[in-house]
Amino acid sequence: MASIPNDQTPDYMPHDRFFRSYFQRPDILQSLAEFVLPSDLCAELDFSRLNLDTDTHFEGEQSTRYSDLSATVGYRGGGGGSAGSGAGGAGRDRGGEAKLYLLFEHKSWSDPWVTLQLLRYITRIWSRHEREKRRPPLPPVIPIVIYHGESRRARTDFGALFDDDLPASFRRYCPSFRVETLNLTAFGSDVIPLAPPMLAAGLVARRLAARPCGRDFRR
Repeated sequence: MASIPNDQTPDYMPHDRFFRSYFQRPDILQSLAEFVLPSDLCAELDFSRLNLDTDTHFEGEQSTRYSDLSATVGYRGGGGGSAGSGAGGAGRDRGGEAKLYLLFEHKSWSDPWVTLQLLRYITRIWSRHEREKRRPPLPPVIPIVIYHGESRRARTDFGALFDDDLPASFRRYCPSFRVETLNLTAFGSDVIPLAPPMLAAGLVARRLAARPCGRDFRR
């Protein structure tokens, strides 16, 4: 799959350049994860083992609508198939590895199909794992979507794409996963103090950069 190195992002993709240059900082990425993700999940993550990936998981026209960034992060306990697992339980103490996957939606609305897009990107991450590791288990993927939509609500579960009235006997065959979202439109004065300063500065800058476009300018 084609990838765009961070230092070769085309000039016509300023949103992508900002997104990647800012969130590729491990301290900013950790701050975002700790701000957005549930506290019980963050307690299991080992950010000392946070490593950024270099690939983007989409190409072509999608790159004008989305930017993405993925990273590998350790998690504590459980064994999880880490490379060092073996005799004596050393690998079990170390835990395993998960993926943080950030998707930034450039458009000023929330795409109702964004969770379907995420499923495609997540399966690409797993396919790469299959090619490189050649054996299970797959790493859990934790998706975070950042957008600046007019609606302050976004789909946060893939299962919501199916009919609400679908019988339970059918739902057992339907995939479902949770998506954490951060809407910059809702990132106002009441929320800014809750975020770490450097993270808040970047998110506010990105929110203001979107204002000259269409309706966001009047916010």
